[in-house]
Amino acid sequence: MAGMTVSELIKRQDEARELVTESLKKVAVGKAADPAEAIARLDLMIAGQKAQVAAAREAQAEASRRFDAEIKAREDRIVELERQVEQFKDGSSKSQKPTTPGSFTGGSGNLLLKQIGGIGPKTESRLAAGGITDIAILSRTSEDRVAQLLGITPDKAAEYVKEAKRLTRG
Repeated sequence: MAGMTVSELIKRQDEARELVTESLKKVAVGKAADPAEAIARLDLMIAGQKAQVAAAREAQAEASRRFDAEIKAREDRIVELERQVEQFKDGSSKSQKPTTPGSFTGGSGNLLLKQIGGIGPKTESRLAAGGITDIAILSRTSEDRVAQLLGITPDKAAEYVKEAKRLTRG
């Protein structure tokens, strides 16, 4: 039921509706061999239809939750990019040279991401792809965003963010 498409569900409901209608007609005119058995089968069919509808609604809700999470992540990324553009426009980045992920930037004092245990070149490049190029930015990033960028658990992401916050405090 969980993998059933909406069109399959509708088709099954239509088939069940026809069976129920036919069975009700037989019971109503007294043609069913055992009316009690016919009614019991109808009750089972109705219960099955309710279960299928509930499963379809749950699948729809889960798909909606995943879609909403993806949209939220993209919105967060847009906000981060807008913030970076505004910093650049305001001149706060004028004294900085273009950097490679995790490198020091022209005397600005940015701390290397590699200073956090467990962050190597691969993790560093994934963070940089998401706009997180130093410890200061990492310390201001949500754990969920870090987990999403790195494909790790929120608990592990929380460790990285916590360590970044500790290092930026001095």
